[in-house]
Amino acid sequence: MKLLPHTLASLALICVTMADAELTIWQVEANPPGIDAGNEWLTLINTGVYATFYNYTIQVTHAHTSSYAIPTITLDRCEHHKITFAEQTIDNRNEAIRLVQNNITIHQTPIIQDTYNNNHFWTNPVVQTICESHPYIPEWISEFTQYYSNGLINTDEFTTTIQYLLDKNIINLGEPHTNNTSLVYGTVTKNVDGNTIHIDNTNIRIPLVDVEDSGNIQMPHAVLARLLCPVGPPAQYDIDDMQIQDRYNRTVALVYCNTELHLGEIMMGFGLGWIDEHWCGQSEFGYSDWTRGSCW
Repeated sequence: MKLLPHTLASLALICVTMADAELTIWQVEANPPGIDAGNEWLTLINTGVYATFYNYTIQVTHAHTSSYAIPTITLDRCEHHKITFAEQTIDNRNEAIRLVQNNITIHQTPIIQDTYNNNHFWTNPVVQTICESHPYIPEWISEFTQYYSNGLINTDEFTTTIQYLLDKNIINLGEPHTNNTSLVYGTVTKNVDGNTIHIDNTNIRIPLVDVEDSGNIQMPHAVLARLLCPVGPPAQYDIDDMQIQDRYNRTVALVYCNTELHLGEIMMGFGLGWIDEHWCGQSEFGYSDWTRGSCW
């Protein structure tokens, strides 16, 4: 939290406490090369938000249960902590390992079989799905957005906190699209609001997504759009083949602010946009997953 000014640290803390921090077992080396003592290890990883973890223990369960206390650790999202065992601890066959907090099992591995002395180790497949460039907008972010919508925090506090959450990967909008032939590449030249943006000389209206008081540059959706799609940086758009222009002669297209997620689904993720069902059957994107079933 010290990365933020003191007055904004409390806002980030509000966001973090809304979210789930989740410590889990990521990797287990039960049978390393050479002797086991001093070379067996496992890693824990935080698949949630920045948090401090305490009162955790590791339990090995084959033959008899043994517990090993984990020191208090502070981990960022997708940051890991490695534990190396001084003594031979993990059996090579039929071993399951538990992560326990206050006598409650938080995570347990499947039965691990590691009969060869090598550098192969068990890896939790769920972690890769969560942590490796996987776009992620926490469900609780819409609650935080309401603080701003209701006037409880000002614009600087809102944008600085959102930028902090982006920098810390608590919000992950994904990697930019490159060499995608279905997209038009350009530069943001004007930002109107949460569903209207100019790229080069093209005035673009995002399909399907409505926002409150469209065109009002003071609304939260407009403030967020200016933060994510400022004038100058590159952006991409995907024209709606079923509705190329609207009645105001704006190009209808999904807009990507150099991110994997497009601006429409970002607005929905922040609780600042919704699907206008009237247009579902008239848009190429009406039945896409990102509409969250609104058109079905």
